[in-house]
Amino acid sequence: MLALLTLAAGPAKGADTPLGSPRTNQGCSCGPSAAPEENDGIVWVGTTNPGFREIVGILAPIFWYTADEPAIILGDTPIPHPYPCDPEKANAKEGIVYYQVNWLIRREAREAPLSEPVEEDPRFFEKVSVFALRYYIYHRFDYGLNGHEHDLEMAEFRIALEQDPNGCNRIRLTNVIGYAHGTDWYSNELLPPSDTRYPIALFVEEGKHALGPDRNADGIYTPGYDISVRINDAWGIRDILGSGYLVGGAYSASMFKPRVDGGRVLPPETHPVCTPRLLQSIEESPAFLNRYELRPGYRMPICRGISNEGHLEKWTRKNEFGVTHRPQQFDSEYSERLSRELVGPQGFLPKVAFRYDRGPGFALTFAGFDATEFYVVPKFNLNLSNYSFAIDALFTRTATQFSSPYFALGYTHERPSSSDSFTSGFGTEAGYKFRLRVDWPWRILGAGYEFAGIRLGVRKTGFDNLGNFRFIVEAGAGLW
Repeated sequence: MLALLTLAAGPAKGADTPLGSPRTNQGCSCGPSAAPEENDGIVWVGTTNPGFREIVGILAPIFWYTADEPAIILGDTPIPHPYPCDPEKANAKEGIVYYQVNWLIRREAREAPLSEPVEEDPRFFEKVSVFALRYYIYHRFDYGLNGHEHDLEMAEFRIALEQDPNGCNRIRLTNVIGYAHGTDWYSNELLPPSDTRYPIALFVEEGKHALGPDRNADGIYTPGYDISVRINDAWGIRDILGSGYLVGGAYSASMFKPRVDGGRVLPPETHPVCTPRLLQSIEESPAFLNRYELRPGYRMPICRGISNEGHLEKWTRKNEFGVTHRPQQFDSEYSERLSRELVGPQGFLPKVAFRYDRGPGFALTFAGFDATEFYVVPKFNLNLSNYSFAIDALFTRTATQFSSPYFALGYTHERPSSSDSFTSGFGTEAGYKFRLRVDWPWRILGAGYEFAGIRLGVRKTGFDNLGNFRFIVEAGAGLW
């Protein structure tokens, strides 16, 4: 079947072009750890300190398109396209992929901040312990549902640079995050285990160009295998969006089109990696669409004087691309994590909502614990009319889909009316949450959060008492 699909797609450009030597471990002058679990994400080991540009090349991914990608069908290749304000765009002979550091953690807190641009510091490996490297792809058009001119997408690789006291240095890939349409919650994130194939293959969504990792480079997107974080809320690869059809919030396998060899866009060159041959994703002579050239994104200016420049500038700034972005430099992993968790999907700042439960009040919802198949969410409810309150654990399968059931249980301290005395005990609640992703100016209804919604449910007090039922309504910011 795959062979028929390959023939249907026509001869792939570069199909007969040899790659030269496949990736080998000839440059690995010291071996990986004897403990297999310590080798997760290891892509290079050696006695030297690789320069930043070499690290970018070692980790450079494969971009894998469908045979029905509109840019391919329309002959608008090679892809990805050069950024419109790239000073060297006229010299592009192959596809163009841009790279840029988003943030970094210095190896020593007392180390002076790296000079700008940090990517050109000659002692990058010596000074940096962990950093986020982003690969950006640009396409002239986003096709399908809500299509538009200018489409800038990205994948983020979080990388640890490990210096061994015995002189064996390592490059370890800890996270691969394929972003989907600018929403952190939709991102496709993989924590690379020891069986991951390198270079990492990234699916490119048909027409819309969201990105997602392919852990074993088999051309099939498998939820829970190719991603390992927020599985029920990850965007997946929804090739059906390119056709212009609106689909529901949940991912389904029917949205994905299997990839064939001729849709691969390969890195510009081979670099030594320290993975067994069976875990290498580039064969000696695969069919491929074209190669791409790596260019520094941190030197790209804001575009002026082009059509629809406002849209491109919005996404350039939102995706932290180009000369206007200065990477944050942290002294420790704790400070970096604190900064990220203030505003990220699992940010610990509570989400506030109006709540009516026999009287007006509010609810505070905190970051949920991801138990893979569901979330466990701490929650505090307060009734302002009689000062009743509840501390709950809420259970739900999703945080971002349009609608989902939920169940909550916990401790309740309440009185039915102001004239009654307080009672304490077990409380339960069940119902449905309806939520929408909102943008400005509508985010004001959700206190600035990207999602807002309404919860409709039924609550009761008591462990074995079926009485005391009442309806509750909750509306405001947040996901859960």
